[in-house]
Formats: sequence, structure tokens, C-alpha cells
Amino acid sequence: MRTSRHLLALLTALLLLSACAPFGSNNAAVTPGPTHKSTSTGIAACPAEMSSFVCRTPFDLRVVYGLQSLIKQGFTGKGQTVVDIVSYGSPTLQQDMDVFDRQFGLPPITIKVISPLGTVPFNPAANKDIPGWEAETELDVQIIHAIAPDAGIVVMTSPVGACLNSGNSSSTHSLTILATSLHKVGASLS
Repeated sequence: MRTSRHLLALLTALLLLSACAPFGSNNAAVTPGPTHKSTSTGIAACPAEMSSFVCRTPFDLRVVYGLQSLIKQGFTGKGQTVVDIVSYGSPTLQQDMDVFDRQFGLPPITIKVISPLGTVPFNPAANKDIPGWEAETELDVQIIHAIAPDAGIVVMTSPVGACLNSGNSSSTHSLTILATSLHKVGASLS
């Protein structure tokens, strides 16, 4: 149980790191990554159409962050729920996760999406931030599912392009981890 909590805490840290990375910015600093391309793993191969990109599979993520041994020991997030708070969400999240799961041999998952403050129509022409948040939502959920394949996932969307500035919370009754994508630090939902 203690290792499971550490695994989920690491997952939250990874989400925050990915959320704080520059997205869609032309003037962002680029940190060099590994020089090799990962083309296959013990789980699945990267799609052929991604051969010109550096592709990371769920297996790659687990190995890089030292989590594969925990997965082999049975620490898969079973019985845990991860909540990802994002702006806008993604109208194709479930369909895209179904494809992701098949591609990488992950167990199927039904993503629960809640919108306690309401939603806005998905209209990138009216709001240029929506496609970035759509991609952020999908990346968050893919990483959560890759690292904790048996955990439940709830995506809580906001109708504004900002996130809670409260960061993360842990061990709140039945909710173990609360992950927040911090696209605009300091903004609030109110």
C-alpha cells in the first residue's frame, strides 16, 4: 500500500512536470532528449506513422522512471482513482484512449468526465486555447493510464482556460491523488 501511494505520488509529479512544460510556444527552450528512437517494447511498438518522431511507449515511461519493477510486482493502481483537473477537456478523449489502449496493449478503461462548473462548446475558431487544452488533457490521461494501468481515471473539466492554483492534494477520503494541469499559474476557476 505504501509503495502504491509512492507510485501515485510520482505520477502526480510527472503530470505536473509535463503540464508545466512549454506547449505550443515558438520561443520555448528545448531540452535535448535521448538520441535514440524507441521503436518497440515488450508491450507494443510505436505506430509506423510516428517513425519520424521520438516515440515513447507506456513501457518506456515505466522504465525511464523506474516503475516497471513495481508494475511487475502488481502495483498497477488497482483500487485507486486519479482525478485530473483540466480546462475544457477533449471531446474525443474516450475514443482516443480506446485507440491508445489497443496500440500499446493496455487494459481498456472508461474515463469518467465531470464538469461541475459547466462546459463551453468545442470551438477552436472562437477560442484558440481549446486545442492546446485538448492535447494536454489527452496527454495527462495517457500518462496516468500508462503508469497506473488499473487505476480509475476521472477528468474534471473547467469552462475556463485556467486551473486551480491549489496544486495537488492527497489522501482525501476515497480520492488518493488529485492531479492538476497548471497551464496558467495563478489563475482560478472563479
